[in-house]
Amino acid sequence: MKPAGETPPFASLAARSVAGAIDVALLAALAALAQRVRGSGVQFPDVVFMGLSAAYFILAYASAGNGYSLGKRLLSIRVVNRDGEPLSLFASAVRWAILIGVGAPLSYVIVTLERSKPLGVAPAMAVAVPVLCVVVVDSWLFLFNRPTHQSLHDLAARSFVVRRTHDGTVPVPPFWRGHFAWMAACCAVVAAGFPAPYRFSREMVPRSAELLRARQRILATRKVSALMVGPGFTTQGADTLWYVTVAGRMNAAPTTQHDAEALRMALACALVREAPAALHSAVVNVMVSFAPGSVKTPGNSEYFADTDLTPAVCHALPGKF
Repeated sequence: MKPAGETPPFASLAARSVAGAIDVALLAALAALAQRVRGSGVQFPDVVFMGLSAAYFILAYASAGNGYSLGKRLLSIRVVNRDGEPLSLFASAVRWAILIGVGAPLSYVIVTLERSKPLGVAPAMAVAVPVLCVVVVDSWLFLFNRPTHQSLHDLAARSFVVRRTHDGTVPVPPFWRGHFAWMAACCAVVAAGFPAPYRFSREMVPRSAELLRARQRILATRKVSALMVGPGFTTQGADTLWYVTVAGRMNAAPTTQHDAEALRMALACALVREAPAALHSAVVNVMVSFAPGSVKTPGNSEYFADTDLTPAVCHALPGKF
């Protein structure tokens, strides 16, 4: 039993959260810089981010870093084993693998959709549901496993995050068995509710995947230097209104309002052609900027795909994608 008034050796939840945010921001910046240097677009997470994070965290929490990452050093906390020493390389690697493994499968689903190779709703849900259960368990332990705040990666590596001032053996309080019941209940809710055939999984995911494929093809024309697309919907009783938001920058300098509007409509027509299912019965809100020297234009144009962007209307436009 610790003497009355003695400060617990374990790092606070706030300190661990801030330290983690600092480390992730640093790694994201380094990965973005590496991708800029090699001339590819910035996409997270990818091999660069994973490789940097592995080297960074495994070495930081082993003897090489004495248990400190940059974030943890700034917050005066460190990762140690039961004896109060830095982790072995193996234990540090296990800690990293479990921590990254919590989100990597779900991240793979997201990256696969972004790279225009959609898995389909059923396979995506088969990956996402168990991953989300692991996320729930990991988050529950991190928040409520007091006073150590050991989550799955800590328990697997037998590691502790302690204050810098702590020295020597780490006192280990008993694990409250009630955590198992709460974690099982949370996972049951996720498993029962998340994969249910509701509108988002049934329609939003396929529409998003089709729009992302269309985006890649339009960007490949090099007539647009930046393009973001995203579907959405609103409901009023049994009625559903789909809309698609488009924001981009064109490599053109129209000199009249008429030319600018024709270019905006041509971009919308290209999306209707490349993503017909996503744009079916949808309102298209287009927000486009042009190259320097262009005429000043309104912020956005709105079209109803089925009537304003028909094949006949689109074919008559002077600009094509």
